[in-house]
Amino acid sequence: MFELKKEILDTHEALLTIDVDEKANQDAMQKAARQISREIRIPGFRKGKAPYHVVVNMVGEEALRQEAVEVLIDKIYPKALEQAEIDPYAPGDLEDLDMETMHFVIRVPLMPVVDLGDYEALRMEPSEPKVSQEELDAALEGVRQEAAVLTLVERPAELGDQVVLSHLEGTVDGEVIAHDHDVKVVLDKEYPFISADFVEALVGIGEEEEKVFTITLPEDLSEEELQGEEANFEVTVAEVYERLVPELDDALASTVGNFETFEELEETVREDLLEHKAEHAREDYLGALVDALVEGAEEVSFPPLMVEEEIDALVEQAQEDAERRYKVGWEDFLRLQGMTEEDLREQFRPQAEERLERGLVLSEFAKATGVEVSDEELQDEIDTLLEATGIAESQPQVAKSFDLESDLARSMRSSLMGRRTMQYLERLARGLPLEPEFEELEAEPSEEPVAEEVVQPAEELEANEPEAEVSTESE
Repeated sequence: MFELKKEILDTHEALLTIDVDEKANQDAMQKAARQISREIRIPGFRKGKAPYHVVVNMVGEEALRQEAVEVLIDKIYPKALEQAEIDPYAPGDLEDLDMETMHFVIRVPLMPVVDLGDYEALRMEPSEPKVSQEELDAALEGVRQEAAVLTLVERPAELGDQVVLSHLEGTVDGEVIAHDHDVKVVLDKEYPFISADFVEALVGIGEEEEKVFTITLPEDLSEEELQGEEANFEVTVAEVYERLVPELDDALASTVGNFETFEELEETVREDLLEHKAEHAREDYLGALVDALVEGAEEVSFPPLMVEEEIDALVEQAQEDAERRYKVGWEDFLRLQGMTEEDLREQFRPQAEERLERGLVLSEFAKATGVEVSDEELQDEIDTLLEATGIAESQPQVAKSFDLESDLARSMRSSLMGRRTMQYLERLARGLPLEPEFEELEAEPSEEPVAEEVVQPAEELEANEPEAEVSTESE
């Protein structure tokens, strides 16, 4: 019926070259003619009864061959996949077609393949967060500075003062990088606004005065693309305040909170710092576990189509953020960013590839270790949510709509799978048994980004495996 050649590409795609024999070609032409005769009215014949040569004269041989291509692909493509012994991730794309000889070239994206390697050997203990004296001193100094008493003065600004800028604009090479009003700036070189040079430039300016100056932006600026750039600033000072900073004593403690002594304030600040560091340490630890799991994988292969789908998701999220957070339309957002949507897609590509790789590795780990979320557990989670939000009591009919097949249930199952996968990974890394109960761990993993990287568990990928089909739009 056909001859098949298979080539596995480095892109984790298969290139199938199919040459249909003459008999199958003629059979397809005949079937196509019968289909056309049933779909259009041909004078003198009942539908489906017009002879082959009449249909050819009516629609033309090219149209008939195009219909025959559809017939052949529907019939041959599933058999070609079976003969080639490949597992498609999605329908293939028709890359080349010769309708005269019925020669097809189809590019087929393959299901991702993940080999975790010796993942069971992964071991890593979490670090114990500590608060240094320097960190505690810095935090207490922040409390002290925030408790400063401000007094309006009619003199030029000095170090230690606070100025209110009624106008602030900064540019780099003519492009605006900052534009704001009523900006409060403390003239402190140790904890500067933008940089110590910016603070120094404001010293000596009085009320209602304007100043234009140029500084070199610091190398530790959060916007990496602006680090070390020459920036021009225009500022107008509205008010100058002298700041009276209190001492670190019992009086300060009673001012900033319900503390009787400075020692109580100090201990609370230490505990807050420790809790904050513990949260970050845990996020770093879980992220390091995923990094180690990915690094230890011997193979993580996926087709370009999966990357494009991941980029689609990132672009969709960016669109939602533009409208919800920045209150601008998508086209306006892109224009303000100085890029096209294609530019943004390329910017997202490395992030999409990393997310996809990590998600696939975590999904394979979940499959390998038997991570599951039962229907009973999912139902308990849904019931807890509905009770906590009051929906279960106030809107019982709405609550009933949240069954195990609802969008809410699917989202919650994915979230539960993500959290449980991270719990299993942590237990493995700490040498603990991989079991459903997690009381031994010091803390449950929170809803951190690494847990959410279990984007699509392996069983879902299998469930979503496409039927054998191919796009006939030749490139």
